[in-house]
Amino acid sequence: AELCRKAAGLERGVIIETTNVEAAKAAVEAIKDVKPVLNGANKDNFEAMNAIAAAAGIVLGVQGASLEELHDTVEALEKAGNKNLVIDVTGADMKATFANAVQVRRAAIKDNDRTFGYPSIVNIAKLSKGDVHMATALASLFTLKYGSILVMPKMGYAEALPLMGLRQNV
Repeated sequence: AELCRKAAGLERGVIIETTNVEAAKAAVEAIKDVKPVLNGANKDNFEAMNAIAAAAGIVLGVQGASLEELHDTVEALEKAGNKNLVIDVTGADMKATFANAVQVRRAAIKDNDRTFGYPSIVNIAKLSKGDVHMATALASLFTLKYGSILVMPKMGYAEALPLMGLRQNV
């Protein structure tokens, strides 16, 4: 909760990434006024995470070990009445993440699957493993290929300017 208060003080968007329900509850309670994204709902904890997100009126991020699990969890959350969701397509590596992002968006558009019609979040900080050049390259890739929210390890002028130009030209 203390770390979340410190992050909220930076006046930037805050994403709370945890699958621990008690930690999520404490973190959301500490900074619910800044409307963070609570990313960590999965097949095991989605009911409790949904209750936390709904009570605070914030966006809930959904994760899954596979696309089928992700689909089933989003479907269950929709049945529970929550349509304020983002889908975390971050996989074990870059290849899996790219495949997830493309397959989720393709299912939403081509197959008209509304369950996968939510914005997607890609955690580039996890994928780049501290390499800022790789993070910028991945950010470019996911700006072009269906990454709605990109979690960067660092965002300075040198990283932001090419991404903004790229985004405007898409």
